Amino acid sequence: MSRTYSPNADREPASGRPSFAANETNAGKDNDEKNLSGVRTLTRAISILRLLSHNEISGARLTELSRMTGIPHPTVRRILKCLIEERLVAQDEASRRYRLGPLNFELGLATYHGSGLTEQFRALLQDLSRRTGDTVYLQMRSGFEGICLEEIVGSTRLKSNQVAIGGRRPLGYGSTGIALLAEFPDVEIRKILAHNKYSATRYRRMSEERIFREVEQARANGVVVQRNSATLGLTAVAMTIHAKTGIPKLAVSVVAKNERMTRAHIEHTKEAIKDTVLKLSELTEWPF
Repeated sequence: MSRTYSPNADREPASGRPSFAANETNAGKDNDEKNLSGVRTLTRAISILRLLSHNEISGARLTELSRMTGIPHPTVRRILKCLIEERLVAQDEASRRYRLGPLNFELGLATYHGSGLTEQFRALLQDLSRRTGDTVYLQMRSGFEGICLEEIVGSTRLKSNQVAIGGRRPLGYGSTGIALLAEFPDVEIRKILAHNKYSATRYRRMSEERIFREVEQARANGVVVQRNSATLGLTAVAMTIHAKTGIPKLAVSVVAKNERMTRAHIEHTKEAIKDTVLKLSELTEWPF
């Protein structure tokens, strides 16, 4: 909210006495505007940090961050400068790309309680990887995004740029993102996709029409099967893990190269993941 200066604003009232009430009102408005400005800057900084977590391997350029957040270029530069000073962001001198800084890791240590994943949880994911021979991912819904909590590498390591542990993707992009999105009504899905409009620009193959088509298939089949969707050359099978109450916030996926994911192997993977998800949902101790 902008404030227009009036040349009469500082004049005393006709009585000759200063209007304390008017001064207090104007001061209150100024403070409110400053507070709103500070909150807006904080929200923008968090948006930039979230996007950098999407690009945890290659980093992101200033122009990319401006385009994906919709924040003007000079404003992004000022916010990045502040985040670099606080070690929340680092810039590579050679590529000039921005990445998450070391303070993020240090702050994460302060929230670390116990082993994160319980041994039962991790053992079941490892068993799924052994049964299929493929790489297993565990994703958790975090607001409008999914965050990778665990990666169990299969017999053949995937060379493509998959999401690393701690990395984020907008919901609806990737097999676990589709599985988690399918749990919401369509009206909520549209809100989520609209919110992720800028951060999802890197996933050009996943149009809104395709996302809804895959969501409908997931609802009908109870399982997601994706080929060449988020990443070319890979096939993924995914399911949500239903908790005792509420909309599921966890999903597990099995990912392998296309040539390995034959029709027979996909069916075997479906059965294995269904069995694992059932066991995970029955655990009394959840690490989240």
